[in-house]
Amino acid sequence: MDPITLATATAAITSLGTEVMKGAASKVGEDVWLRIKGLFGWKSDPAPAELPKAAATTMHGNDELLKQVIAILSQHNAGQASSFIGTINAQKVVAVQGSVNTINMGD
Repeated sequence: MDPITLATATAAITSLGTEVMKGAASKVGEDVWLRIKGLFGWKSDPAPAELPKAAATTMHGNDELLKQVIAILSQHNAGQASSFIGTINAQKVVAVQGSVNTINMGD
């Protein structure tokens, strides 16, 4: 698992969860949050201070789950959270808050 991808997904989930918990998320954002919580098996929202650790711990070592989270965030406009996630392909192109960074991961 690429640590940059894990960190980017963790930041996106933290942003989305925080928006939802504050009541500032769009309807799409709320729906995406419910889908991610379902994937993670979370029955309730983690405390905001625990959210980054909970998200990273849940995804760490589970590449398939990480791919599913990235796909959900890429396919839906979930506000700021989706802006963290760009196209992740063989070159690992990751968009973080509007800037695009290309990371050559080799073959």
